[in-house]
Amino acid sequence: MTDKVSAVRALFQGGRYLSSRALIQIRVELVQELIGPLADQRILDLGCGDGSLSLQYAVNNEITLVDISSTMLDSARRNIPRDRLEHVRLENMAVEDFATDVGYDLVLCVGLLAHVRSVESTVKHVASLLRPGGRCIFQITDSDRWMGRALGDYFALRMSIHDRVGYKLNRLGHRELERFASAHGLRQLQERRTWSILPGMRVLPEATLLRYLRTTSKSDTLQRFAPEALLLFGQSEDTDQTRQTTGV
Repeated sequence: MTDKVSAVRALFQGGRYLSSRALIQIRVELVQELIGPLADQRILDLGCGDGSLSLQYAVNNEITLVDISSTMLDSARRNIPRDRLEHVRLENMAVEDFATDVGYDLVLCVGLLAHVRSVESTVKHVASLLRPGGRCIFQITDSDRWMGRALGDYFALRMSIHDRVGYKLNRLGHRELERFASAHGLRQLQERRTWSILPGMRVLPEATLLRYLRTTSKSDTLQRFAPEALLLFGQSEDTDQTRQTTGV
């Protein structure tokens, strides 16, 4: 197997992820639901793609965009409002290599955990990047649900036969993510779910796909099976108290 970082870079350098506009838009909307309005915040978008998730908050906030793919960052750069260019920082690197001396109020980690070298190390890294009282969003295809497991099998087969990208996607369930998060001082606050774009559906118009995703994100019945999850975490009370006591 090739070096995973190089393989991930090669996969996203082609920019194929950006062709799924319906998937990007539903994630934008679910982030809005989880976070609400923001002002005077420092936002970090790890694996930012074209920046749609975080640049919706470009007004009145400071944003850092990090992506391993220069293609993705070029797309994000074009999406920055002209009057906010000096308030947006772009970093072309693997998320594991990103470091800062100043913490963030919000860290987005969407479309990323399936591709990192270590899920637990990435969760730990995200937790370390938060300011006291900070929040983060992780996105997973939930392997604790049967549809998530089925999709994991499908994408593993597709990548090995068709894409030949040189690595396997990480599979992750909700319970395991909660365990990793708890071990690093994070507790879940909220979640939003939707169904995935299923095999064969990409022939449909993007507007139709978006209606489907919105419908599945609003249906209480479908939510019981929805595998795509955006999970909002905040620092636990123990973490907040430790920081106040130690001054960290």
